[in-house]
Amino acid sequence: MLWNRYCMIHLSVVCCGRAVPLLWRVLEHESAMVAFDEYRPLLRRARWLLRRHPNTMLLADRGFANHDLMSWLQASGWHYCLRIACDVHLHGPCRHPIEVQALWPPKGEATLYENVGLWQDGEHRCNLVLATVRGTKESWAVITDESPSLQTLWPICLAVSG
Repeated sequence: MLWNRYCMIHLSVVCCGRAVPLLWRVLEHESAMVAFDEYRPLLRRARWLLRRHPNTMLLADRGFANHDLMSWLQASGWHYCLRIACDVHLHGPCRHPIEVQALWPPKGEATLYENVGLWQDGEHRCNLVLATVRGTKESWAVITDESPSLQTLWPICLAVSG
């Protein structure tokens, strides 16, 4: 957010631990939560620009994980590593759907889950890494299409800090 009036959406390529801007768009928008239709054109353009790089992974923070993006990622063949909000409902780790925040591991630990369903409908299946890292303000929940491991957290840390 810029001056609480503009929202900047940018896609970067991570190279040698640095985020290099590739595409961006500035919207007059009241929050950092942007509808998928607003950033879909950037994703399409990036897919075309990166078409010769088949092993592409999208890294994104909490505001971007939604049904439309998950469907787009599945159709595009891109891998993903997305941070999700603590109130997202999960299907699989427990008998009934449960919010992410009910599963936080103790400080200094991580928990790995495979094949969990997301949101109320449980429609989208993915892998999940939950971590409560010492010295951070909040715990992390990261979904991915790759095998869940502690390494799953590394690229998303780059995306959020880059």
